[in-house]
Amino acid sequence: MKKIFITIIVSLYCANICAKQSPSTESKLVNFIAQIENIDFNKTAISSDLKLLLADRYYFKDKTPCNTNTLSARAESMGLTAEEYINKIRSLRPAILDDRYFYLTVDQCDAGGTPMLTGIELCTEALCGAEYMKRSSDLWLDDELQPTVKRQATTVVHMPLPYDKEKKLWKVTGWYLESSEETGEVMQSKQIAFEGYTNEENFANRQRVSVFKSFYESSNLKSIYHYNAQNKRDGKAETYFDEKDKIAETLTFKDGQPEGEYIVYHENGAVESKRYFAQGKIKDGECPHFYDNGVLKQKHSYLNQKLEGPAFEYFPDGKIKGEYSYSKGTIVGTSTEYYSTGKIRGVYHRNNQGENDGTFEQYSEEGKLLSKATYKNGKQLSAQSWYGNGHPKEESSFDSEGRKHGAVKEWFSNGKPASSKMYKHDVLDGDSEKWYENGHRGISLSL
Repeated sequence: MKKIFITIIVSLYCANICAKQSPSTESKLVNFIAQIENIDFNKTAISSDLKLLLADRYYFKDKTPCNTNTLSARAESMGLTAEEYINKIRSLRPAILDDRYFYLTVDQCDAGGTPMLTGIELCTEALCGAEYMKRSSDLWLDDELQPTVKRQATTVVHMPLPYDKEKKLWKVTGWYLESSEETGEVMQSKQIAFEGYTNEENFANRQRVSVFKSFYESSNLKSIYHYNAQNKRDGKAETYFDEKDKIAETLTFKDGQPEGEYIVYHENGAVESKRYFAQGKIKDGECPHFYDNGVLKQKHSYLNQKLEGPAFEYFPDGKIKGEYSYSKGTIVGTSTEYYSTGKIRGVYHRNNQGENDGTFEQYSEEGKLLSKATYKNGKQLSAQSWYGNGHPKEESSFDSEGRKHGAVKEWFSNGKPASSKMYKHDVLDGDSEKWYENGHRGISLSL
């Protein structure tokens, strides 16, 4: 879908007004009415005395009186300061995006130099005539069903809404949008995006009542929600995968709050997880998650809406992948991660606030130590790493605030030194040396 983005760089315009444009030869102003397609900022133009200028380029949906689809403009051509010009363009942006008509003035079309706009005003009936004031009564909405302008919309609701006398509600139907391959014009597609009922004649506040369905662009059902008269979810809710009748989630709402069992499914129909809510809050207790073959994937527990206590992760074959401990939703204590072979991959230590505290160690599948870092209350104190062959790879030290301090050394995989740098509170300080892999000394610097 074609969109417009307007970015204005104040500094460029402020610099630009200092270079005065030479007065053009006297010419007759030309007025016209048009829709602005887009604006490109900080392009070039030619003055009447053939000097290069910095100007903005305006693109129009149809040809202008100068027989082109583009014209240029700058603050000076409109008799405005840089700030006034910027504010004017900002104020016009919503109308441009909404495909409104403008009353424009251009200084000339063939008197020499680039034709420059000298005036831009949003059409009024008095200025342009009633035929240019006809506006679509359609409601343009974004992905969140919030009102927007046509060129930034993803769906459209046609007005007026049909009234259902039996339900005493208005029927709402939203349609997906697409761009014409020939003109790029935004237009309604043939696919419904959502449908349901509202107690508002114009759907201005997106009040939903009774059943409300949404659909994928493929036409598959996406979700079904039930709403009460206060626009709150009430009753069973279901979401679906983008495949016919494949349910993804089920949950019940009561006066806008989750209530009861919440089930998440895999695409093959197997249960991924089950949770339970009461008055909008997740109930205390264990919450297991499963792979699509039914094997346990994760196991953790909730207390007062937050993860609490031991937690485990498993590989698809059931072997342990990770062991953790939670306190008020934060990982604390010792955490251990494993390879699928059962060998330890990493061991990490945190304090009761969840800050890194103690050692962080990582191992190869063969059991060799690959890296080791030490922390104190979240601040790093040291870091070391090794190649798989056991040779050192890097070594760093830090100050009490976790900043690099002292020597930072690197080695090649053959064990020979690669570099040595000195830091003082995270800033390079002192000698820096480099070596080639063959052992020959490279560049040395002193600070």
